[in-house]
Amino acid sequence: IMDRGARFRSQLLWISKSIAVQEDIAQQLGGDFNMMELGKPFAQKAMAERLNPTRQPREIYSWFTDALNLLKDMPYNAGIIVRQLRKGRIKIEFEHVGLEPIRETIDHTLNRLSMTIIIAALLVSSSVIVLSGVSPHVGTIPLLAFLGFLISGILALMLAGMILFRKR
Repeated sequence: IMDRGARFRSQLLWISKSIAVQEDIAQQLGGDFNMMELGKPFAQKAMAERLNPTRQPREIYSWFTDALNLLKDMPYNAGIIVRQLRKGRIKIEFEHVGLEPIRETIDHTLNRLSMTIIIAALLVSSSVIVLSGVSPHVGTIPLLAFLGFLISGILALMLAGMILFRKR
């Protein structure tokens, strides 16, 4: 029902825009053209039909018969649902509404946490390599440890940038 209402509103918007463009073109061509005056008899006829007192009882009767048919079919439909439940064939689908910002926040947080763990692992492993004294050396630090510290420093700066300059 909501989808039909939303579709109706968007269609009404396009119709209104189309009428406005047509009226603008007609005024540019003719000058004295008035789209509202042209459509007035049609609008009056539509309103008279919509507000016709004889129409209301027919609509109420139609609604009432639809409700009775729904009530009449309810035991049968409930039986179908119960049988499907017993067989394990009922599938429920739902749509998340408004959860996208939460999902994005969790995604960003997990990415930062993963990067933090990688940085910590690089720092610990580089420190162990420093203590082992493996060759070759850059100054007094083993080359492999130096590269580990360098990469962890670059990743730490990137992480700080992600945290400080994140989209708000």
